[in-house]
Formats: sequence, C-alpha cells, structure tokens
Amino acid sequence: MDLQLSNDAAILLRSAPCSVELPAGSGKTHLLCAAALLASGQGSRSLILTHTNAGVDAIRKRLVEFHISQDKVRVETLTSWAFTLAKSYSQLAGVDIGDHPDWSKSASYLSGAEKVVKTQAVRRVLRSSFDYLIVDEYQDCTLQLHSFVLALSESIPKAIVLGDRMQAIFGFTGPLVDWNNDVQQRFAAVHIDWLPHRWQRHNQELGAWSLSVRQDLTPGKFFDAKKYSVPGVRFLLNQNGESLRSSAFMNRHPGESVLILGNFPSDDGKIASRLGGAFLVLEDIQGRFIKKHLDAIPHEDSFLLASWLAEFIKECANGVAGLDSAIRSKLRDNKSIAHLQRGVIQDAVISLDSLREQPSYENLLLVADVITRIPSVRIYRREAWRDGLRAIEACLDTAEKSPVDNLAKVRGRLRHSSRNTSLRVVSRTLLVKGLEFDHVIVSDLQRMNNHNHLYVAISRAKKSVTLIGSSASVKLQ
Repeated sequence: MDLQLSNDAAILLRSAPCSVELPAGSGKTHLLCAAALLASGQGSRSLILTHTNAGVDAIRKRLVEFHISQDKVRVETLTSWAFTLAKSYSQLAGVDIGDHPDWSKSASYLSGAEKVVKTQAVRRVLRSSFDYLIVDEYQDCTLQLHSFVLALSESIPKAIVLGDRMQAIFGFTGPLVDWNNDVQQRFAAVHIDWLPHRWQRHNQELGAWSLSVRQDLTPGKFFDAKKYSVPGVRFLLNQNGESLRSSAFMNRHPGESVLILGNFPSDDGKIASRLGGAFLVLEDIQGRFIKKHLDAIPHEDSFLLASWLAEFIKECANGVAGLDSAIRSKLRDNKSIAHLQRGVIQDAVISLDSLREQPSYENLLLVADVITRIPSVRIYRREAWRDGLRAIEACLDTAEKSPVDNLAKVRGRLRHSSRNTSLRVVSRTLLVKGLEFDHVIVSDLQRMNNHNHLYVAISRAKKSVTLIGSSASVKLQ
C-alpha cells in the first residue's frame, strides 16, 4: 500500500464516524479495503456492508489482494446481514423466518433486525465483535436501510460510510437518503483527494472524460454523445440491430470483457438471443426469471413436463428453432412427436417425447442433459438453465419441497461464494453496480435517459464506451 493511500485510510479511521463521497472508478473500494487493512493492523475487526452481491464479491476479491486476514473482516449485503440477525434472534425480531431468505420479504428482515440491534444484549455482542462499521454505496440506502445502519452504529460507533450520489439507482424500493440532510448530518464529511484509478493502465483519456462528464449529466439537460471527441467513446446510429451486432463482435484482444446494457429485464434475453448465444445473461440474485418458470412447472407425474421443458429451453438458448409451435402444441395435447423430423435437434425431439410418455423429474433432468449436449444448441441464459435444473434435482432428495422452494437454497449460495462472470455479458445497470468491464455497450441511449443510470453505465468501462441510439442526443431525467 502506497503512502498516500495509507494516509487517506488513516484519516478515515481517525475521523469515524464520518462519510466520504468519491466518483466511480476513483479508488473507493481500494480506500475501503485500505482502511480495513489498517484497522486489522491495530487488532481491530471491521463489519463491511454494501447493497449488492456484485459489490460484496468485488470487495472480497480486493480484500484478498490486500492480504487481510479473514477473521478481521466480515463482508455482507445490508439485507443479508439483516436476515442473519433476524434469523439468529427471531423471537426478538418478531419475524417468522425460514432456513433460506425470501428477498421479497427484505423489508420485514430489516425491521426485525433493527429491533434486534436495539436490545442491550445484542448491542453487547456487536460491540465485542466489531470495532469498525464500514458501509459502501451509501447513496443507495433507503430511509429504512439508513435507520438500520444508524441502529448498528449505536453499537459500533466508529462508522464510515462511502458513496457517490451520482450513482443512486436503487430508489425503486423506497425513498433514498438525502446526502446533505440525512448522511452528512450523522456522518461528518471527510475530504479525500481522488484519482481516476480504474483507467490508469487502460485509457486515461476515457477516465478523465468519465469524471468530467458528470457535470453534463443533469436532469432536464440534453446529453449529446457527438459533443465529445474522446478516444474510446463513440456513438452509433441504431440500424435494426446491426450496430449492436458489429460493436459486440468487433475485433478485440483475447480475454477482454464486454458488457452490453439493456434497460428492462425483458431486454436481456432478447439481446443475447439476437447475438446467437455468444453473450450470457447475468441473472438477478433473486432469480426472478427462473422462479417465473418454476412457478409454472407441472406436477412430477404430468405429461406436461415435456411441454414445460421445451418452453424453458426456448427462452434460454439459440439453436432450438426446431422446437416450434407444432411440436409444443402436440406436447401440450399429449400427442407423439417422435415421428416429426427436426434435423440437428432430432435427439431433443425424441427425448422430449419419451419424457411425455414417462414423466418424472429424474427423466426431465436426463432429457435436459441430452438437449444441452446438442452441438447446435447455445445456451445464453446458462445461469437460469443451470439453477432451474438444480432446483428440480433437489426434489429428488427432498420430495416434500417444490422446485420453487429449493430455488432459494440454490441461489443462496451466491451470498457466500464468488460469482463467476463471463467475459461477454448482457445485463442492466442494477445488476452490474460495483463491477467493471473493458468495454461497455449501451444498447439504447434513448431509453437509458436517467442521468444516474447513464453515469453508472459509462463508468463501468475501462477501455471503451459505445452508445447506440436513434439519435446522439437524449433529454435526461
């Protein structure tokens, strides 16, 4: 750790409780980890909280780079920490909690956890367990999350919160904190000089632009992509998908990462499908797409399992055009399809017909494996396909639980393990917050007209940003 970083980290530790605001890519995660390292050197233990599993993963990886002993830090999302507290002290929380989290109940976990941390007994436990409380991405705290953090800080008063109000994109779950009135009133502001670290070894001009463009990203103003002449920044006129395809598959160095950003959940699969399965969809942690399909799965002895599997693979992969409406209609009507010729996916047709005749979850998994192994089938929703099948497979051991019941456990592993992200990803800003990629492609500039989302999008890129739209200009909200 260099001297400047060490000095900055020391300032935070001395100033706690405090807040610091830093732009994207300016070393916020680095500073956070440096503070945790200095604290560990003093024999102190830090509780580090953030909002997303992507953020947790990024922090954990950086902590490894800093060689911080695992017993000196605990890293969680705010809601997973609330779940842990509410589950551990369920009577105090007054919340009925199962073995695995149901994130649609996050608000109840938070309210229960806040009750827990206000008790004297739990305060003593927290006070003896942690010396510092560090909360990242604080701009995304709702007022309920803010209240939870304030309750935690009563037990762990050396609290440090970090954020950037330009990256506040999680307001859909409730009113967000006001940085001036809510944050700085409780956590005094500390000034830290910053540098564009993310771009130093990649594209410094892009880094300078990503920081300077913040002043242009204001609600009510027009953002004009053609206004800028910056190496690595370009605008492409949308030409029926050809601009997206050409930018997605342009020649790049092997091993470079590419992120394509849509705006809505339905965009992910459409974009990945159009690109022939070369890009993978990054699913949300809750697995909403997976749950939608598992909610519709027929009973284990129903002939409709074959129809369900055909529909599922159609929404997860390319190369299955042969499983057309005629095939799926016959499966729904419990009619044979084995005699229908479908070329390279004939094995899938025959296997689905056998599943129709002998329905079971075990046979469904065997047929899914056959489909996966067909060379022409390219699964772009690999995460959804894999975890959906894992949830079904778990029913073989726990027959009393449904696939949907098992999904929470399957997806729950992401709380505790590093998430492997493909080099070619289709996703949305909400899911890639805290991540960085070599190249970022905004697929529809006109629909990414929220100034915070647009800033998060362009600041993910280390080497290039491509903006595609019907016009280079968009009025920001």
